[in-house]
Amino acid sequence: MASWSESLHHVDDGLRAYVVDMMRDRGMEIVEGVEPLAIAGNGKVSAVRYQDTSGLEQVIASDFVFIAPRR
Repeated sequence: MASWSESLHHVDDGLRAYVVDMMRDRGMEIVEGVEPLAIAGNGKVSAVRYQDTSGLEQVIASDFVFIAPRR
């Protein structure tokens, strides 16, 4: 199994910023700097549970998840 850095070697900071900006332009809420804990759903995403930057667990309804780790 490849590590994140090996499998995402082609995703640089510029590409990540471009994708995030385009998602925001389309009205998507972007939550950055958090630790994803679980993706809920049954064949389709319905919510995401994550730990926020203050350490609290949060749950947000969602139908789309894009995880773009920073190196």
